[in-house]
Amino acid sequence: MQRQPGIGSPGRSTHKRARILAKPSRRTNTANHLPKLIVVLDAGLPVLPNGKVNYKALKAMADKEASQAQKTVMDSLGQMKSMSRAAILENAVIHRCYAFWMLGVLTDHYAWCAMSTDPKDPTGMRSLPFCTALASWNVAPWAEALVRSLGNDQDLFGFIMLGAYQDSRPQSSEARKRARLGWSDLFVFAVYLFMAMPLPQIFRGITGGWAYPD
Repeated sequence: MQRQPGIGSPGRSTHKRARILAKPSRRTNTANHLPKLIVVLDAGLPVLPNGKVNYKALKAMADKEASQAQKTVMDSLGQMKSMSRAAILENAVIHRCYAFWMLGVLTDHYAWCAMSTDPKDPTGMRSLPFCTALASWNVAPWAEALVRSLGNDQDLFGFIMLGAYQDSRPQSSEARKRARLGWSDLFVFAVYLFMAMPLPQIFRGITGGWAYPD
């Protein structure tokens, strides 16, 4: 069972501490029903126009506090980190994107028949002996396009963009969202431009094919 925050009013005369508010809860509730954290509202509980407690507003405040509460989890490197529930969900989505793109990379490598017509092949075979099923003539073009769409440059672009987002995202949901870019990001961007358009085409035109030969 997921624990929710306990929200209480400090009263009109004295400011009650969170541990004082927790004592009645410990006496009347079991361990799995105890609030994970207690939030004291200095302005008192929200009320409706008729003077009753606004439980809908309390539930919204409890959901907000629960999403921002830190939880200790293990990251992909085996290190323990304190993360909010929103950050944990965000990391789960990112890891699933990484898994899908890695599947695309493996599929692209498996289906690619590299150097199939290399005129400088010393064996004289002019092809590699391990060409895979997609290189055969009996495979429909639409099937080959569908399988190859899992891989190609979009996987690399996705890895780069999500990695840059993880480095620059705010540490908490309340923090101001701003990009934190550095020299490492500029280096990665330059490497990507050398791998994709337009730098390979530009340098090939300048060097006459010496830097980027066929």
